[in-house]
Amino acid sequence: MTVKAAIAVFLGAFAALTAFPNLPRAQTLAEAAVSPYEEAKRKANENVVTIMGSGRLTGYTQFAEDISNVLNATKSEVRVIPVIGRGAGQNVIDMLYVKGIDMGIVDQDILVYMKRKDPRLYGDIDRRIHYIAKLFNTALHIYAKKNVRGLEDLAGQKISCLAPLSTVAREEVVSARGRAWRP
Repeated sequence: MTVKAAIAVFLGAFAALTAFPNLPRAQTLAEAAVSPYEEAKRKANENVVTIMGSGRLTGYTQFAEDISNVLNATKSEVRVIPVIGRGAGQNVIDMLYVKGIDMGIVDQDILVYMKRKDPRLYGDIDRRIHYIAKLFNTALHIYAKKNVRGLEDLAGQKISCLAPLSTVAREEVVSARGRAWRP
């Protein structure tokens, strides 16, 4: 089709639409492009927030579920979907890079840790992730055999931690007070 023919077809269609304004018209391309399925999908995703917790039975995940339950009970228009994560450090990585993860529950100092761990990758993390609220205090429990009477007895010893990048496995905890522990 030549350019002149395309222009003639366009002008003819335009003239037909404007000559009889009261006749039912076909859907426009924009209207036809949004199917009922697409519209339902768009509405289902309005006001949805995902909050990444940690393991299935952890306090992080329980808080994410509690937030969801409170908002559901108040008939809020915001829908919170709790997501099971893999620990504080992994939550930060998921918030930064995984599509659909809006928020994560992490320890307050994890951003400082990540910045120090890899400044090239996380040097500007304060501009990419924002602190919202303090939810609870965390406690670190150290269990050892009967012959270990204090932290000093663990110096130079191999210790067991949770998953990599979890709260307990972080170097600050492992090397607390200058002790040289090996995770």
